[in-house]
Amino acid sequence: MTYRPAIDGLRALAVVSVILFHANAGLLPGGFLGVDVFFVISGYLITSILLGGEEDVRPGLVKFYERRVRRIAPAFGLVMTASLIAAWFLLPTRPMRDFGRSLAAAAAFSSNIFFVRNGGYFDVSAQERPLLHTWSLGVEEQFYLLYPMFLYWASRRGLWVLRASLLAGFLASFGLCLMQWGVRPTATFYLLPMRAWELLSGAMLAVAPSDPLRSLRRWASELLGLLALTTLLVLLMITDPKSGTSPWAQMGIVAPTTVILALIPLQVGVTRALAWRPLVAIGVVSYSAYLWHQPMLGFAQMATLHPLGPRALMFLICATFALAGASWRWIEQPARSGVGRPRTVFISAGIGSITLGAVGLGLSAPYTGSVRLRPDVLVLEAKIQRQFDDRERAIRSGTCHFNGTYGPHRVFSGFINEWNCWGSATQRVLVVGDSHAADLALAFRSVGRDVGQMTGAGCSLVPSQMSSTCRRQFDLVRRAAFDHRLQTLVLANRYEPAELTERASREVASYWSWPGVAVWFFTGLPEFRNLMLLRPRAAMLSLDIRSERADTAGSLPSEAFAALLARQIPALRVFNSRVLFCDIEIAAPCTWYAHGEDLIIDDAHFTVAGAAWFGKRLLEGGGVPVISRPSGAKSASINVP
Repeated sequence: MTYRPAIDGLRALAVVSVILFHANAGLLPGGFLGVDVFFVISGYLITSILLGGEEDVRPGLVKFYERRVRRIAPAFGLVMTASLIAAWFLLPTRPMRDFGRSLAAAAAFSSNIFFVRNGGYFDVSAQERPLLHTWSLGVEEQFYLLYPMFLYWASRRGLWVLRASLLAGFLASFGLCLMQWGVRPTATFYLLPMRAWELLSGAMLAVAPSDPLRSLRRWASELLGLLALTTLLVLLMITDPKSGTSPWAQMGIVAPTTVILALIPLQVGVTRALAWRPLVAIGVVSYSAYLWHQPMLGFAQMATLHPLGPRALMFLICATFALAGASWRWIEQPARSGVGRPRTVFISAGIGSITLGAVGLGLSAPYTGSVRLRPDVLVLEAKIQRQFDDRERAIRSGTCHFNGTYGPHRVFSGFINEWNCWGSATQRVLVVGDSHAADLALAFRSVGRDVGQMTGAGCSLVPSQMSSTCRRQFDLVRRAAFDHRLQTLVLANRYEPAELTERASREVASYWSWPGVAVWFFTGLPEFRNLMLLRPRAAMLSLDIRSERADTAGSLPSEAFAALLARQIPALRVFNSRVLFCDIEIAAPCTWYAHGEDLIIDDAHFTVAGAAWFGKRLLEGGGVPVISRPSGAKSASINVP
């Protein structure tokens, strides 16, 4: 296959986008879509290399796999080994267990499957997962393993059969992606069956008639190229991470990338721009840069207790490309041109992969903490684990709160069929929402109020934002509320921006405002950085972070939303969680530790002691100011029956 510098320029655009997003999502909100660009390029190149102008790809299969191993394994092994050394000195026990398991999965090129089972790409904790980026390598390697055999089978049956088979695979994968996105969004993001259509888009271009856009007039080709690149850049700059995981948002990246690849042989202005030498130089080292960037950013964040500033991030990005250049020069290049029989290459790579996997599994064992960490750190970690377990039991996970990972019912069908959490009080009060609502229900119970509870992890209060399981939970209580003589409905949540619009307020009012039922609305609680990670790291550094303060500004949008909601529900009572929680100590406002108690377990979830303290604040809160109502209406005061 003829070398095309513009392809490396396109690679540069993709890798820079991903790195900027992981450094600071605000720099390039849609930067994570750079991975989709890589997938299209990979599908195009693998098909072009394997076919190579020949109908029978069988003679090239062994050579192809050897070249893949030579290109991928040496740099991958180096970065994983360096990450292993950094993890040994920087990670507390829980993050080390996660790291060990992800290392074992990455060594088997199955980390995409691991992350499906262990949290989404946009989780808060994902920012500190040094091997999160290996999920895309897993997708590509699984494709590389299966696709050449399919290509061999289809190419023997003629070009039209090959093209029809690729189109059928594309449509099947994209259709599956559309069907599963709203049902299993994490699996849709990570797994090959729902990602294959992106690689097959490039593959279809590789088997299309030679230069499929050559018939266009020159001006039309130039205009099409400019439009494709502009679309690509704009989507990378404006796509919201939540909506960007949808199949149609991904198609918005895949389509212009495919068009640009198709225009490369025509040497239009856009492809000549992509062949600019600095861009090509970045593209040449893009694989190593992709490998290095997430461990660099992740471990650097773990080495400090404070968020990385702009200068630190710029330094890390520059260091990433410096390491990438060194890896390409002294690892990738010698490995590609090295001597040795294919069998020797495969055996060496297999031994290295098994070794990394075994070490990863060893690090995930509980005893590794006692080897690495001081006794005081281990004592603190045990305390935090007890606080976590106590909270899960106290919020009634698996019986009144569904999270799928804790409590007696971890399968939704069992939970929904057995749920019976209306409470026994004469004046029935029901708390609904997400895990923060579960905390609030615990706060009520801690001061003797036997409230009802129907909550679920990540459940939105806005109907259009609800997952299918959350909708089933909330529809159940809507149907049964009258039969159980419900008098007060309490709404609480960790509110996302999409849930705080005027349209969302109308949806909430329509869905949750019922005749004869009073509605109480709790605004969002101020948030801390993840204390489950921060506290052990601080202990490792012998630092005291009891004065760590919350981000109080983060709760202000939900307070503005409460004013919108009050226009929709005239009898609404609004409780300002920020005012209630942050009046802890005048000397240290909004801290997670007060009066000798740990009040917060992670970012904004109460410990059992914290819930009891908040419940006490509710009882004492008569006269505590809450949000003023619009149009001169009186403000509500806090009164817990």
